[in-house]
Amino acid sequence: MGAIVADCVLQAGLNYRSVVLPRVSTILERFPDLDRTSELVGLVARGETSRFLNWHHPEKVGRFEALVGFLSEHSVESAAILSNRLQDASFVLTLREVRGVGPKTVDYMQCLVGIDSIAVDRHVRTFAKRVGVVEEDY
Repeated sequence: MGAIVADCVLQAGLNYRSVVLPRVSTILERFPDLDRTSELVGLVARGETSRFLNWHHPEKVGRFEALVGFLSEHSVESAAILSNRLQDASFVLTLREVRGVGPKTVDYMQCLVGIDSIAVDRHVRTFAKRVGVVEEDY
């Protein structure tokens, strides 16, 4: 869960290959035991989020902590449970109430837990609008 939540939080607006992937790889290597939400709650409580993410700007640190809190409050303890819950429309609507979690983040999270989904980024949306494809849901 640690790598999944970190990946979801860090990917927005950053270069994946040079910024996000090295951090997620380090998390998988150095923190393999942080694979359950309850373990992440402990990390947050100890004030270790910045060190875990290797990130210091408060926006992404706060988003990580908010997402961990949300998952804990909704008893989403593992990637398998998250995969199941992400297929529930009411859960997804509630998830999107977390600051910074929009349709792309939800779609991206679905990809990370094995659900067929496409996370449409701003470049694809801009291109689609230029060629006349308008989608109000994204």
